[in-house]
Amino acid sequence: MNAVSSLRVHAADTLALLHALIVSFFATGWVLPWNLSWWAVLVGGTLLQLMWLSMNNTCPLTLLENWLRGGATVDDAVESEPPHFVASLLSRVSGRQVTPFVGDLVVYGVLNTSMLLAALRLWF
Repeated sequence: MNAVSSLRVHAADTLALLHALIVSFFATGWVLPWNLSWWAVLVGGTLLQLMWLSMNNTCPLTLLENWLRGGATVDDAVESEPPHFVASLLSRVSGRQVTPFVGDLVVYGVLNTSMLLAALRLWF
């Protein structure tokens, strides 16, 4: 493995960690004791969903990570099944193949629940 491809793999690993931290924040941000975190979950979650819908349920961080690892480019992902961060994460954790459809259900379910709980915390 040459230095450029090694650097890209490390960049992809760092991006995957950042992606996991962002997912974790949106899943658990409503638990934090600060109003700002609740607003971030509520407003950020809404913007996140609008972005996903405009990009056919694909996150740009997933596309960038896939490209860094030498996978499909953005143009290729539009023509074929795009990579799915949560589905691949759930597949690795569970040891079973998780489809992008199930990954989308989990993502939207967790995010919408987290947004609802953040809104309730802001309201009460």
